[in-house]
Amino acid sequence: MNGGSRRLRLLAIASILGLSSALGLAAAPAGAAATARHASTPIPTFARNAPRIAPDTTLGFLVNYNSGLCLGISGGHDNAPAVQWNCLTGHPDQQWHTGGTNSAGYYQIVNGDGECLGVSGGSTAAGARVVGWSCLGTGHPDQYWLYQGLITCATYYSPIFNYKSGLVLGVSGNSGAVGAAVVIWPYQGVCNNQFWGHTG
Repeated sequence: MNGGSRRLRLLAIASILGLSSALGLAAAPAGAAATARHASTPIPTFARNAPRIAPDTTLGFLVNYNSGLCLGISGGHDNAPAVQWNCLTGHPDQQWHTGGTNSAGYYQIVNGDGECLGVSGGSTAAGARVVGWSCLGTGHPDQYWLYQGLITCATYYSPIFNYKSGLVLGVSGNSGAVGAAVVIWPYQGVCNNQFWGHTG
């Protein structure tokens, strides 16, 4: 490449970088997109300061504010999907209590079948499926949650934050349908499918 061509190429690159900066598109290091995509959502101040439910507290049914349906595990153990369903007595998969805590004060949410609520594959991605899994301890941070039982949305409903991702428990697509998937999603701060009440 001759000197003139090299100068033209450098000027073109400088122009592109200048335009990117002007548009707020500064170059990012490799892997930055993945990091941003999985960045933890900070817990809002009102939630951090709210009274927390103690370990070994019976929650009973966890009822979704939007649908009025209950959180349950759809058959089987280890990686069985969490769904919302009609609230049915005599179904231990829908009966929840708080379990062991981690150093941050988050705790396991365990059903009557002894399954912990967790995130499939330990994912931190928005929309990742929530599942029931054997309780594996603090080495599995996706199995730890923070449910405060705030007095919001007209009665006792609260968001439930996941320790690993910072995302909250919600229903895919804000669905009101029986059998709709339960997922993690960025907290939206409004009374919708991300709020859960308990009957215990």
